Amino acid sequence: MEGKSPLEDLLVDAGEIDEFLLRDLLKPYVQIEKQGGNLFFTADFDKLNLRQKILVVLLAQKVKFRLGYTSSERLPPKDLELLLGAKGGSIRPALKDLRQFGLIAGEKGEYYVPNAAIFKVKSYLLKGG
Repeated sequence: MEGKSPLEDLLVDAGEIDEFLLRDLLKPYVQIEKQGGNLFFTADFDKLNLRQKILVVLLAQKVKFRLGYTSSERLPPKDLELLLGAKGGSIRPALKDLRQFGLIAGEKGEYYVPNAAIFKVKSYLLKGG
C-alpha cells in the first residue's frame, strides 16, 4: 500500500475556501445578524477606503451565501451602493480597479471575490489598499 504524497496537501476543491481565513478577515469589520443575515459594520469598517469596504462587503456576501442567508455570492453595483451609502459614480470605478488588480470578478453585472483571490484580498486589506 503506497503512502500519500506530501504534494497532495496542496490539492483543494475549486469551491473549497478556508472558513477560518474568512472569519479572521471579516471579524474586525462586520457582523452578520443571525435572524436575517443583515450586515452590521464596526467602527473599524469606517476607517477603510472604498475599495477595501467593497472587498469586505463582497467577502461578507460570500459568507452569507455559504451560511444559506442568500442564494448568490454575487452583488450588483446597486446593492453595493445601498450597503455602503456611496454613489455609483464612485462604486463603479472602484469595481473596475479591483477587477484589474485581480481581486474580484464580475459576471452579468454582478461582482464577487473568487475563492482563488481570497489570499490576495487578505494581503490587500492588510496593506491598507
